[in-house]
Parts: sequence; structure tokens; C-alpha cells
Amino acid sequence: MAMPPATQQGQRLVMSPLLQQTIQVLPLSTPELEQVVLKESVENPLLEEMPEERLRPRFPLSRPADRLLPRLPRADGRPV
Repeated sequence: MAMPPATQQGQRLVMSPLLQQTIQVLPLSTPELEQVVLKESVENPLLEEMPEERLRPRFPLSRPADRLLPRLPRADGRPV
């Protein structure tokens, strides 16, 4: 019985342009990152600056603990 020819199998890593850009900007400090963003906005006229209030999430990512706990009546029966 003849053996089938050996097949080669391998792996390779393909990094998308977005992943490459992410790896480049991740270690940057805030001033360095601001310079990169400014440079990109000058080079790409389709980029536009957004007002800061639009950058904030609509819903808070975390809430103060007192808002998470149920409101229990006081020991003397008065409302909280």
C-alpha cells in the first residue's frame, strides 16, 4: 500500500493595518499621542476633530456605590 505524499502545514501571522497602528501608538505618552493625531489630521483631510463632550460615554462606565445599593429605611422608620 502506497503512502500518500506528505502535506506541509504551517502558520503565519498577518497583521492588519489597524493592528499595526495600534501597536505603534499603544506605548506613546499623551503628548506624543497628541502629536500623532495632529499629524494624521493634517495628512488626512477626511479626519475631523470632535468636540470633547461627544467623546464622553453616554452612560457612565461605573456608578458610585451608593447608587448600586438598595435604599433601606432608617431604623427609626423615617425615609432615607
